[in-house]
Amino acid sequence: MATDAIITLKDAAVGYGGEPVLTGLNFSVRRGEIFVVAGGSGCGKSTIMRTLITLLPPMGGQVMLDGVDLARATGDEINALRRRIGVMYQSGALFGGLTLLENVRLPLEEFTALSTPAQTAVARAKLAVVGLSADAEKLPSEVSGGMQKRAAVARALALDAPIAFLDEPTAGLDPVTSAEFDELILSLNSLLGTTFVVVTHELPSIERIATRMVICDRRRKTAVAIGAPRELREQCTDPEVQAFLNRRSMSGAGQS
Repeated sequence: MATDAIITLKDAAVGYGGEPVLTGLNFSVRRGEIFVVAGGSGCGKSTIMRTLITLLPPMGGQVMLDGVDLARATGDEINALRRRIGVMYQSGALFGGLTLLENVRLPLEEFTALSTPAQTAVARAKLAVVGLSADAEKLPSEVSGGMQKRAAVARALALDAPIAFLDEPTAGLDPVTSAEFDELILSLNSLLGTTFVVVTHELPSIERIATRMVICDRRRKTAVAIGAPRELREQCTDPEVQAFLNRRSMSGAGQS
């Protein structure tokens, strides 16, 4: 495992209600990289994310997140850890009755002792970073889906979290908006040094943003390849991996 890892899984199992979805997971996420969790529908990539953001406990093995062993962490340790991660859900999950500014300000209201003017200033700065300065007072319904997702990223970064998790960030976006969103992720990673963990099956996005990726397989219930996208395409001989990377129809890694 990498010595600069901010996330490490060793023989980890993840799942729901006592039923493992994936087992034998062994990979790390290096500090400052853009790491993609990929695979076909139902392969367990969202289960990995829910475990890493502390919504599901690990079912076995070890899962280390920013120095915390999730299986052994106390409630206080988990609560403190949640303040050090940012999450953008697939739908954006913005509150429809609040402006974009108010949505981004929410984590600051809940987790900091900043004054209201200071919270507002920080929230405006985060919106500026994602290109939404002029839209701060608009409701989510008054902006496009891509802009809603940008606002959700701003909210995920409101507390300057060292790790941000993005769940299917380009799902539902047209190709041009999707490419623009990918450029935003690359820019934020370069500007802020944030570690991004991105769950997606969108191959164009993976090829644009991923430093490295892990590919999960539904049939074998584990990770079948880890590495840079080009490296896996050129060197990995696993047929399921090649099916995913070349979009051929296969039983586990291919799309359904």
